[in-house]
Amino acid sequence: MTLSLLSLVDPLAAIGLARDRRRANHQSSQIVENASACIMVSDADGIIVSMNAALRALFLETADDIRQQYPFFDPAKLIGTSFDVFHADPGHQCNLLRSLTARHVARIRIAARTFQLVVTPLRDDAGLTTGYAVEWTDLTPLLAVSQRETRFRCALDNMSTKLMIADADGAIVYLNHALLRMFRRCGGALRERFPGFDPDHLIGRNIDLFHRRPEHQRAALRERVGRIPATIEVAGTRLELEAMAIRDADGTYQGAFVVWDDISAVHSLLGDVAAGELGTRLESEHFDGSMRRLAELLNQVMETISAPIDNAVRTVGALSTGDLTARMGDNGRVLHGAYLDLQDSLNRSIESLAGIVGSIQTAARSVHQAAGDISEGSAELSERSERQAAAVRESVSDVAEVTAISHVNAERLTAASTSATGISRDAQAGAALVRDMATAMRQIHAENNQVNEFLAQIEAIAFQTNLLSLNAAVEAARAGVDGKGFAVVASEVRALSQRCTESARHIRQFVESSVRTVTQGRRLSTEASARIEQIVDSVQALDASLHEISRNGIEQQAKARHIGEVTAQIDAITRQNGVLAEQTAVSARSLQGLAAQLLSRTGEFRT
Repeated sequence: MTLSLLSLVDPLAAIGLARDRRRANHQSSQIVENASACIMVSDADGIIVSMNAALRALFLETADDIRQQYPFFDPAKLIGTSFDVFHADPGHQCNLLRSLTARHVARIRIAARTFQLVVTPLRDDAGLTTGYAVEWTDLTPLLAVSQRETRFRCALDNMSTKLMIADADGAIVYLNHALLRMFRRCGGALRERFPGFDPDHLIGRNIDLFHRRPEHQRAALRERVGRIPATIEVAGTRLELEAMAIRDADGTYQGAFVVWDDISAVHSLLGDVAAGELGTRLESEHFDGSMRRLAELLNQVMETISAPIDNAVRTVGALSTGDLTARMGDNGRVLHGAYLDLQDSLNRSIESLAGIVGSIQTAARSVHQAAGDISEGSAELSERSERQAAAVRESVSDVAEVTAISHVNAERLTAASTSATGISRDAQAGAALVRDMATAMRQIHAENNQVNEFLAQIEAIAFQTNLLSLNAAVEAARAGVDGKGFAVVASEVRALSQRCTESARHIRQFVESSVRTVTQGRRLSTEASARIEQIVDSVQALDASLHEISRNGIEQQAKARHIGEVTAQIDAITRQNGVLAEQTAVSARSLQGLAAQLLSRTGEFRT
């Protein structure tokens, strides 16, 4: 009984176990069928026995791509076919599956598609392989994204633009190689501004490290659209950066990227150019990409600018040393525009200057020679002026003496003229007396008794005549040479008066012989009358001459005075001429010295 019950229990248990297994398999099939993973199940020989909905959908989606490599591929006819259809070497794949003891991951490429296969062997309770479960994954979209990301990252890593990316919280998630090299190069300067700065450990650090007011910068990045420029300058290093927000399709802030650039060298170059230092060049090896090209172009521009400027400076330097033969050349470069204008203008200026210096040298030599001639002539003129001044001074002295003598002569001539006038009157009176004497002589015969009276009168007249003759002689002596003629007349008058006196005495002595002598007296009186008339005429002529001489003497005195004044003026002018001649000589010597200095200075120029 017990044995029979036991025999019944085993089949029933087996039936229950089989039913449970079918139920579990059905549940497993439902789970696999509805799983999101793409699952294929094959038997131990690799024959496909099932595919879930996800895999069927995948095969339908990728069928066209798979048929490019396997034209016979039909997703609806895969059940019952060998799994080896997807492998170029089915034998190798069969051996691989038989030796498979654990989960295996493989990647196959079919046309443009790449699939990842995860093969898991299925085993029974005895550990025997009953089949294989294969999970298919289409990696093509992921690989495309990965490739795009790889290309993008490679591009970012190797681009010359220095780029940093931060997430929405400001944590640095990326910086490319160019920025890393720049940070390493400028690390020392940046550490002065940002203590603890380490270019090799920036990933994960917050971008607020570079901002004095992080909250302001974050707000600006979240709120503003467009680039936000900034400049960091420390220890001679000048960094420019531009930050820009990264937003998704909805405009939500996702982070920021920052473009950095080290413009220290460019800024220094521009400063040197502004200061006139044209020898500065950029070290292009410190730059990358377009900045390196820009640095090379800037260096070329500096070479283009500095070459003609240096040439002009050398030319002007040679010019400053007096070398007028120097010219600005092109040093094998073809100059255009302002550089060509500079070259032409500078060379024309030097040529003009050389011509001017040559003309100055010629003029200076002429001036030097002329100044020497003027100096010699002025010295000779000064000497002559001195001699002339001495002669003029002597002439002034002589003219002064002549003026004084003329004044004395004029006075004497005036006195002589006055005396001559008196003598003329006296002579006329004498003539009248002689006439009276003639009358008396005629009356002698009748008036002998009056002889004594006549004799007294004759003596008186003789005495007066003698006095007059003496006065005339004195005046003639005073008149000097001009009075010699008058002195002769005065002497004759005096002699006549003496004879009259003697005659009177004789008359007294020989009164008794008066009758005899009357006739002779009458004759003598007639002659005396004629002689006296002549004397009167001579005295009148002498008086007129003396008046004329006196007038001429006065005019001569005035002219002598005028000559003295003119001579004094000539003396003053001669003295002034002497002073001017001396000054001219001094000026000529000074001019000659200046001309010599000018020749010496212009001689420093080489034309």
